[in-house]
Amino acid sequence: RVQSPDLILLDMVMPEMDGIEVCQALKAEEITKDIPVIFVTALGEAGDEERGLGLGAVDYITKPISPSIVRARVRTHLALRRSMEELQRAYRIIEAQKERMQKELDVGHEIQMSMLPVDFETYADRREFEIHATLTPAREVGGDFYDFFLIDEDRLCVCVGDVSGKGVPAALFMAMTKTLIKSRATTDFSPASILTHVNDELGH
Repeated sequence: RVQSPDLILLDMVMPEMDGIEVCQALKAEEITKDIPVIFVTALGEAGDEERGLGLGAVDYITKPISPSIVRARVRTHLALRRSMEELQRAYRIIEAQKERMQKELDVGHEIQMSMLPVDFETYADRREFEIHATLTPAREVGGDFYDFFLIDEDRLCVCVGDVSGKGVPAALFMAMTKTLIKSRATTDFSPASILTHVNDELGH
């Protein structure tokens, strides 16, 4: 593969194909459109400079030139291009990380939602009550939760909670809280006692 130049010094006046046409051709090709172009030319009218910069050139130097100034401007634009390439690499890394994190959050969302009861027909034969619920987290995963289950034939436990904060830590705290409540409620029929026990466990 041919290595593209880091920067192009281009005269306006050239035989057969002038600098304007060359610059237009460079900017039209995907492989060369981002190469910095500096016009170095004897055409010093304001309109000429405006036209050159309008084509996408990064600088316009009129003759007679000072070699030290040309070198300084070349160094500046090479440094700018390197900085831009580093920013683009960083952006690609960030985008890749965002995509990976989004996939993990999507999995976390599916796991969290799978922990919530959604089969409301289980108690369709009970005439004493009807249960319906839905949960829409503000983010992919969060601390909101609900649960309902029969403790025995005469007792139904219903709990609704909201963990302070958002994201994965809140979701993990929610899962722990939900599990502790359900575990304690199977042997303890006092809401106050259940919550006291769960609170003590969570505080450890």
